[in-house]
Amino acid sequence: MRGLSFLREGDFLHVHNHAVEEGTLFVSDDDRAKFLWCARRAPREHISILAWSFVGNHFHFLLKLLSDPSFVAAYLRDLQARYAEGRNLELGRRGALHWGRYGRVPIASEEAARYVVAYIHANRVKDGFCNDADADRWSSHRAYLGLAPPDLVDLHHRKLLFGTAEDYRAAFEELLPRWTEQTPEALFAAEVLAAVGTVVAARPVLARYQAALGCAALVRYARINASKAARRVGIRPSNGARAAARGFALGEHILDEIGARLRAGGVGRR
Repeated sequence: MRGLSFLREGDFLHVHNHAVEEGTLFVSDDDRAKFLWCARRAPREHISILAWSFVGNHFHFLLKLLSDPSFVAAYLRDLQARYAEGRNLELGRRGALHWGRYGRVPIASEEAARYVVAYIHANRVKDGFCNDADADRWSSHRAYLGLAPPDLVDLHHRKLLFGTAEDYRAAFEELLPRWTEQTPEALFAAEVLAAVGTVVAARPVLARYQAALGCAALVRYARINASKAARRVGIRPSNGARAAARGFALGEHILDEIGARLRAGGVGRR
């Protein structure tokens, strides 16, 4: 997977995708049931699903890599193709139901993974599709609580991240208010900038280029555009492309070193 080559077996990854043209991916619970059926049947021997939710125009998964990151793309292609084929037959249409490039955000630590589980499970409440996560069928929240079978998810991960169902409930209620403060994307962007800071601290000659390196590293590793990267490092969005280009011009070896710091600082260290 381009931009995620620094990921290794055992790393966490948050993936999501939206319907094309901001349309509705799931019109009814029947559609969600069909998507779940497709998710069960798409080959996933190289990934483990920690959490999932199916909203109105998008879905979320938190995955753990059991092999090369390229198998994530293979799983999602299979899942989306199965679902799109059935939906297109029903609707008498052709073409993709999803954005061509799905969102994927590396999750840098077990603590961040705990937060992302809560974020995913709270997503349908946040978007107004249900009032009570405990009663909602279309996420893995109920499985974590022991109120439903562990469909798709391996509860071994709940035990590793939270402990018992009661421990999970307490953590969920504690973490729930935080999803309004920071998205998984923002969490990983902070990890990237921390890695940039570590590299610059070790090589003071780069201090004057820290904003440029931050932009370039965010574009490469967080997969966000240069304008958004500029906001993250505190410069004008209109200067983002120029700053990122300057950061890339400093050399691939420096960006590779930042990637190595990412792994040393969280990703891959579990």
